[in-house]
Amino acid sequence: MASTPAFCPWVEPQVANSRDMAGTFAALNRSQLILELSLSGQILAANENFLTTMGYHLDELLGRRHAVFVADDEARTPGYIDFWRRLREGKFFSDTFHRVAKDGSDVWIQGVYNPVLDENGRPYKIIKVATDITEIETQRLAAVAENLEARERAEQAVAAKARFLANMSHELRTPLAGMIGMTQCGF
Repeated sequence: MASTPAFCPWVEPQVANSRDMAGTFAALNRSQLILELSLSGQILAANENFLTTMGYHLDELLGRRHAVFVADDEARTPGYIDFWRRLREGKFFSDTFHRVAKDGSDVWIQGVYNPVLDENGRPYKIIKVATDITEIETQRLAAVAENLEARERAEQAVAAKARFLANMSHELRTPLAGMIGMTQCGF
């Protein structure tokens, strides 16, 4: 590290802090999906991990709305509209989100949408940092579907057993009633 001139003792800590922040951002950029958005949801920037996962080139996304990544019906829901209202108010969201890639395939992310605040504490843009969990979520959804199917089969088996027992009960009761009646008549 170059030595700091004696007349600027405050510069060295600022340079070290700047290098630390740059290193932290580089580490996140290597491993995470990062998307930068305006408060109105326009795409300002995206890292290579995000672009690869979603199947886009940066020039296809710049200036477009975030809604390009959600199903058409979701973009018009009160929940999605409220999501953006709350981001503009400075609230962050961390959750599992379903998104749609350029080719129409499902993408599941675990991420956080976090407003970036100016020096007055007002949001001026949104940063999304996420991890692609599509494989894990696809497996989870398949297991849920499999469990639901197994439950339906079990319920159908219980209903079939109940019908069988009801029929057998009737089949046994009718001859038994006749035999009891004959014994009461003295046969």
